[in-house]
Amino acid sequence: MVVWFGSGAGMLVLMSFARENYLNSPLKSIGITIDHFDETGFLSEDSIRFEIDQLFQGAIGKSMRYIQTETLLQDISAIPWVRNVKASTDLDGKLKVEIIERKPVIRVFALSGHSVYLDKDGFVFLTNPYKTARVQVVNGHIDFPPLTFGITAHVQDKNYRKTLLSGVLSVGMAIMSDEFANALIDQIYVSSLQEYELTPKLGGVNIMLGDSSDMNEKLDKLKAFYKEKVLSSEMLEYRALNLKFKNQIVCIKKNSLAYESL
Repeated sequence: MVVWFGSGAGMLVLMSFARENYLNSPLKSIGITIDHFDETGFLSEDSIRFEIDQLFQGAIGKSMRYIQTETLLQDISAIPWVRNVKASTDLDGKLKVEIIERKPVIRVFALSGHSVYLDKDGFVFLTNPYKTARVQVVNGHIDFPPLTFGITAHVQDKNYRKTLLSGVLSVGMAIMSDEFANALIDQIYVSSLQEYELTPKLGGVNIMLGDSSDMNEKLDKLKAFYKEKVLSSEMLEYRALNLKFKNQIVCIKKNSLAYESL
């Protein structure tokens, strides 16, 4: 028993010594990996390395006891384009940082001028002055509170729940999920009546959706209409398609009204 106790105490001393030796050793290297939302993404390894240097007032060469990963996680997580971050150090004096970027699906321009990105989960985050994501664009008569750096919101948060951002996300995701609509639609516009209108990439036909309800049904009607009429000379006569009504499309001609029932 005495021998076992002595051995245990010795192990504790050795572990304590090893830990103290590790904490006094310098940080030798920083490994950064970023899972970008596209080919280039919002963030670069250099920008994260700069953030780490600013946080620790120079990182390489600092004692490991000063490299606090919890502090680093809080700091990096506050960057608007970071969805998730992990950080760890090892006995070789290396700091490892792994980042997953947020993936924007929609960019919304407020009537008052500012804009934000939305991701598929409904998070609202700042645009990046150095990188513009190629995503669905929404503009028109829509407004919402601006974001400040370090703040990420959600469409169901108190300040955004009464805005149209939730409806915008529903419309945008429905279009993205439909192969035909995603290929056809260039932009989403919010009218003064707070109804959604779509601008196709080709042709001058305005597509009127109404509200964000029954999106799958509306897009199915649009698909069926284009399948039947796309090669018809009648398409040249239309200036708008109204999908708001059940089981029919109201085709607004340039000089009159015509109805197509599907």
